[in-house]
Amino acid sequence: MEKKKIRQFIYEGLGFPVILTNIYLVKKRDVWTPAIDYNKLQKNVLIALAQKSGPLTGNEVHFIRTYFELTKGNFGKRFGVTYRTVLSWEKTGDRLAKIHPKTELEIRLFILERSHADCILVL
Repeated sequence: MEKKKIRQFIYEGLGFPVILTNIYLVKKRDVWTPAIDYNKLQKNVLIALAQKSGPLTGNEVHFIRTYFELTKGNFGKRFGVTYRTVLSWEKTGDRLAKIHPKTELEIRLFILERSHADCILVL
């Protein structure tokens, strides 16, 4: 199996571009793919979205919702909005989702709470 290290690779498998730096690619069936743990990538991207300086896009909202395996209705209920509101956020795609700032803050806190809930503290 061929392997090479590259300085930058743009991965678009999450619905939006993620820039991976200093990674190895492996050649499988004549296609170069990142040699990474995709579960760790998703979790790292999720935490990065919670800390992102700008507003979320529709594709990022979709990623967050599906990462936590929530329906549009359940996601909406969790944040006090309707199914149609979540649908409209996600339909914006790569554009900003136009989420009320308080609701977006709640989404970001939800990400941080849920992503750290699986950490075990040993004293």
